Amino acid sequence: MDVPSSLRRLALVPEPYSGESLLSWVDALARLNQVSRPMALRLTGIANTSALSDSFGHHISDTVVHSVRLTTGLTEEQVRGITLAR
Repeated sequence: MDVPSSLRRLALVPEPYSGESLLSWVDALARLNQVSRPMALRLTGIANTSALSDSFGHHISDTVVHSVRLTTGLTEEQVRGITLAR
């Protein structure tokens, strides 16, 4: 997997609520870490540019799941559970 080496484990990571959407969780992460939504997306490895794909929030790649797991400590099931594909 091609995961950027600059990604680091975040200290403040909220647990996703049952049924919570990806953007809702990213917003909670941003508030908790006092950063903007775009910065939270970059810190977690969800987005490394300002442009997101049309399928964002519905499906995320295995590489993105891996990045989010590394940066947040969430399980694969938790990460996939906050997408619309659930």
